[in-house]
Amino acid sequence: MALIALVALSWGIAQAASAPTPSSTSGPLSLVMPVTGGTAGDASDALATTYCFASTNVARGLVRRNGQAISRTQAPSLYGSLDGMRIYGNGVDVVSASYQGLAGPKTPVGMDLSDAAGWPNIAVPGGQVAIDPVLGRFKFHDGGSAQRVGGWDPSGTHGHAGVAVQGNYAYVADWVRGLDVVDIRDPANPVFVGNWTHTSGWAYGMDVVVDGSYAYATMKFKGLFILDISNPASPRTVSSIKASATEDDAALHLFKAGNLVYVAAEKFGVVIYNVSSPTNPTKVGTCPIGFAESVWIEGNLAYVTGGNLGLYIYDVSNPSRPVQKGILARLGYSYDVQVLGSYAYVTEGLAGLRVVNISDPLRPTHVTTVETPGEAYDIRIANRCAYIAERPGGGSNGYLEVFDLRTPTLPALLSRYTTVRVNGVFPRGPLAYIANQSRGLVVVNPNLPEGPSGLVTVDYNWDDPSITATPTVVPTPTMTPDPNSTMTLTLQVALQGRGEAPSARWAVPLAVVLTDPSDGPVRHTFNVTCDTQGRLTIAYIPQGVYDVRVRRAGSLVNVCRARSLGPGTHLLNMGTLREGDVNQEGSINIFDFALLASAYSTQEGEPGYDARADLNGDSRVDIFDFALLASNYGTTGPLEVSGN
Repeated sequence: MALIALVALSWGIAQAASAPTPSSTSGPLSLVMPVTGGTAGDASDALATTYCFASTNVARGLVRRNGQAISRTQAPSLYGSLDGMRIYGNGVDVVSASYQGLAGPKTPVGMDLSDAAGWPNIAVPGGQVAIDPVLGRFKFHDGGSAQRVGGWDPSGTHGHAGVAVQGNYAYVADWVRGLDVVDIRDPANPVFVGNWTHTSGWAYGMDVVVDGSYAYATMKFKGLFILDISNPASPRTVSSIKASATEDDAALHLFKAGNLVYVAAEKFGVVIYNVSSPTNPTKVGTCPIGFAESVWIEGNLAYVTGGNLGLYIYDVSNPSRPVQKGILARLGYSYDVQVLGSYAYVTEGLAGLRVVNISDPLRPTHVTTVETPGEAYDIRIANRCAYIAERPGGGSNGYLEVFDLRTPTLPALLSRYTTVRVNGVFPRGPLAYIANQSRGLVVVNPNLPEGPSGLVTVDYNWDDPSITATPTVVPTPTMTPDPNSTMTLTLQVALQGRGEAPSARWAVPLAVVLTDPSDGPVRHTFNVTCDTQGRLTIAYIPQGVYDVRVRRAGSLVNVCRARSLGPGTHLLNMGTLREGDVNQEGSINIFDFALLASAYSTQEGEPGYDARADLNGDSRVDIFDFALLASNYGTTGPLEVSGN
């Protein structure tokens, strides 16, 4: 029987190997370089957006390593290079994708920030950091009143309800029209590209999530539709599914996590579908709240709003058998929810925006509520800001409001845009795209003040605070390793099947081994847990030339060969750790399949559970672990990486 089961499971794995594997939305790595420079000057003014590279606020030009002055036109291309400069907010490069300051990562631009040009009141566009290397100054966007940038309003009857943005396009769910696709390359002049609609009557489009070549859209009385959007001008139906063959779902909002789509429905609670095969989605399970407005997935927990029922928390580590955890009664009408850290932010209709402490999922607790002029409906969090779509709350106006969440328990209003009913919002960079009911898709600039909070530090090619009129040549420091001295090593890895970083599922133990080059003797071994971004730092390592190896229990080894590690801090990108080496013998083969098969369909705490086979860290051994193993089957380590 065991042999028959293994053969059957192996056949299933072969199918999984040819099918799409669980997606990871982490995307390309954006490394955060260690800060080696000093504190920036505050420009001796009251503006939180203006700075000087010199902490003393002197006007001193930036130079290359050879002492050659940097011009304003050269600043963008040299930014981040050894000959250029870097700017950090609380240790994170403001140009990096990891930067979570207001309005997100910045684009460096060269600009005249002289007194003659109007320093420090020069206007810098949103989403940019202006650098004047001639005077050693830089400046962020000051902020201002929210403004309409552009929009697209279809003729005839319509009612835009939800919006998602990917690449050059906005995808807008509409009650009447179904799904509209709009080109937003010029935000001031969005252009209609294509439409999908249901074949019978109003589509009742409610919400949409876009992932790669597919859009996942809820049509209120028709269920979940999966659309092929590889040609944005001609979206086409791939499949559709409902919770019941005989009843309407009344499907509302949805959330996609990996190969699972969670649909909040008025009649069935949260319905969970497996969409690993877009042409053949299958129902997996249900969070049986009975009535659900919206759902947000964070790790193994589902946060569900149930209108008059309030907020529910479910453990969905086994999607086929969700387990109810905690409940919190409503304040107004619980519409939508999103999680950031230890807090859930719930739109409570006329009661406003609610902050809930979820550090104990069994006992969520109320923290505070912030009033909103409209009926708080939809919420999206980006760069530690909450974007709230509001419907008229007794008056005729709707609103888009943006709240600062950098102090998580005290949301502070940053921006308000007044319009008609707003049903959905999708922030990207300095702009927000809203489903503006009768006005179609509208692009709004909330005009957030973009000066970093906390410590601002800078790297550049001089660090002498004394005033000098002539830049001095800065010699290139020697990097010859001195075995009698130490250095610091920071490694960055990417993890398969664990969703988007930062996430607690990325904080895993790693083994780091330093050997002599060409697979020589082991010199140093470290067992370190990386952070939620997949980073770890080890200090006080003897300098030397090493092969640097890293692995997770269950992954193959990645190795960076013959790296000279001299004085200072070294950052190595160790690439993606390939999962599936369950027995840790250096290759992914049938023996690993056998171990995983023997633990299949078990979860932590159950007999037969093998943590080595839990490749995606969700405390279960299931098809997602098999799919990871299958995707890497036949691979042998160590896998060489460049470290860059």
